[in-house]
Amino acid sequence: MRLERLTTTCALALLFVAASIGSSWARATQHGKKRIGELERLGPKGRDALVLGLDAPGFDALPKNERIFAYYLSRAAIAGNDILYKQNHRHAFAIKQLLEQLYHHRAELPKPIATHVHDYLKYVWIHHGQYDHRTGEKFVPNALTFAELKRAAEIVKTRGGRFDFLAGATLEAKLETLKSAIFDKSVEPHLTVTAKGKDIIKESAVNLFDPGVTQALLDAVPRALRDQLNVRFALEGNTVVAQVFKIGGLYDRELRTVAYWLKKAAPLAQTSEQRKGIEALVRFFETGDEKLFREHSVHWLKSDNRIDYLAGFIEQLKDPRGVIGNWEGMVSFAADSRLIGRIAEQALYFEGKMPWPAVYKRSSIKKPVSNVVHVLVGTGDMGPVPWAGYNLPNYADIRRDVGSKNVILLNILQAGSEKDRQREISEFYLPPYRRLVMEHGKLFRRMLVYLHEVIGHASGQPDKSLKGDPRVLIGRSFSSLEECRADLIALYHFGDPKIRALINDTLPKSKRYTAEQWRKLELGMYIWFLQGHQIGLRTMRDGVVKGAHRRAEHAIYRFVTQNGGSKTKDYGAKVVKRGGKYFVAISDPAKVHRGLRDLLVALQVTKSTGNAKEANRLFDRFGTNYDPAVQKNVKLRAARLGMVKNRVVVYPRLVPVLKGGKLVDVKLAYDETLTDQQLRFSRLSGKTE
Repeated sequence: MRLERLTTTCALALLFVAASIGSSWARATQHGKKRIGELERLGPKGRDALVLGLDAPGFDALPKNERIFAYYLSRAAIAGNDILYKQNHRHAFAIKQLLEQLYHHRAELPKPIATHVHDYLKYVWIHHGQYDHRTGEKFVPNALTFAELKRAAEIVKTRGGRFDFLAGATLEAKLETLKSAIFDKSVEPHLTVTAKGKDIIKESAVNLFDPGVTQALLDAVPRALRDQLNVRFALEGNTVVAQVFKIGGLYDRELRTVAYWLKKAAPLAQTSEQRKGIEALVRFFETGDEKLFREHSVHWLKSDNRIDYLAGFIEQLKDPRGVIGNWEGMVSFAADSRLIGRIAEQALYFEGKMPWPAVYKRSSIKKPVSNVVHVLVGTGDMGPVPWAGYNLPNYADIRRDVGSKNVILLNILQAGSEKDRQREISEFYLPPYRRLVMEHGKLFRRMLVYLHEVIGHASGQPDKSLKGDPRVLIGRSFSSLEECRADLIALYHFGDPKIRALINDTLPKSKRYTAEQWRKLELGMYIWFLQGHQIGLRTMRDGVVKGAHRRAEHAIYRFVTQNGGSKTKDYGAKVVKRGGKYFVAISDPAKVHRGLRDLLVALQVTKSTGNAKEANRLFDRFGTNYDPAVQKNVKLRAARLGMVKNRVVVYPRLVPVLKGGKLVDVKLAYDETLTDQQLRFSRLSGKTE
């Protein structure tokens, strides 16, 4: 479970900087020859993506064996990167291969065509295919035409380039198989469809199901297979067949290489729990038995080490049912985790103050493992479009019986543009709120992330009579429900005196917040969140909100600003039009808090009882449709401002130091562009040296 809001709203620039670290909102900062900070902007007028080089301070101070351990884990993460292309769309990986082949011959192509190929290739790298990584909406090239693609391929073929990876007897036939996938936005327009009244399997373009697989056909598959994390469903005749992700099965080449590097890493594990977790993960990839991934998850939870990792099929956001996991690989090392640790210690206190019925509250909570880390590499679901943090594992029973791990990704949260931040606040917030958000936006961001991950996802319990996992029972609306619930919990508890006390404990006496100041900050948090989401409407299309995180935010925004759909209630916030521009205005923070409470209670009861009908009703009503007049207005203002849609990261490069052919140390280099890094990932795919 993840917090993604960072890349979808004005929070793009309101990024957390730890209290012990000075502000680092540098634009295009190049530290010596290091590529850190803003590297480039993509799209018309640079509006589609801001590419940022990440710093990872403190890596060189780690013990040598930990640096080597991190290197082996990073190679495992990179080895799995191509899997997400293959999961996203049946043509996505071939599109990447084709474009990379053309790029390698760019010197032989007419310069305009080479430029157009490279531009589209960057988008394909960023999103692992031709669908936006967050919204799931299909995009087409900014400039590249089919005629240019065909000409480029013909030139490359005459220079000895091969296209054996494409189906078709002739080059023209090969390119025709990809034509509509690349250039026609109306063909398979949405990666994941969850809308009411749709066959969500048939109409989703995601490559977790063969074309022709329908909801009815899938329902005929045994329940145990339907609910498995690591399968794809193929169509053989009229029968749906499960293809398991494993060595010797689907994604054999990638998983075989992942397992190779994990085996190299295992002897260097920092604790026996960490080693056992890695060994169980290898066996999972070898056999495809999900029980082994559950075993790995328990060992991983029990290991609270300086070097940590993710590898496997983790988030289930692209499966319209919320079941099959996407590939994700990551390696990180610990930074300053004092404040998040203090919040985790108070988990039971906040559980007791939840507004929902006592029967759905936990009576005991083991302190969650909670860390702030610097990310060294992220692949698949973790890059180049990264998350803000995570709370894992996603297995409800393991979370209940063993606990969860909450991790905040500090160097990702630090990256941003101060200039962009100031311009966005001036344009999109009403004057009474601007100073509040300018001065405290970083605090709001930090606390939303912390409370969302540490308190939010770890809270609540199912009804004792419920049989089955709420994720499976609720289905298409579960991911949106869970992200919405965690956001609501963060917002609901922000004004609690305990939060103020925990933060004050980290500050010098002269800078501590008074009760009166904190009441103003509660208003600031609410306006920051609600107005921030309204700004995010600029990226939406077709009148429908897509993506679990965006639907989650939108449900809060609409529920509060529309008084929960009631003619008698007043939740103290509304959308107003001033000077031809739309804004959010708050008349009473206490009433906003009441609205948050009412929606939170409804969602928790829905989750605890596994009520799919009510979950769908809530999100079809509040989380799906937006006001087109507001969206158009915000989009035009954002365009004039030059706001970017996505924040993309380039990770440091882990450089092996060899002596006599043996790995003896690892250094960090900050020398790659987005293109350099993605081509390196492609070169290393399948490599065991």
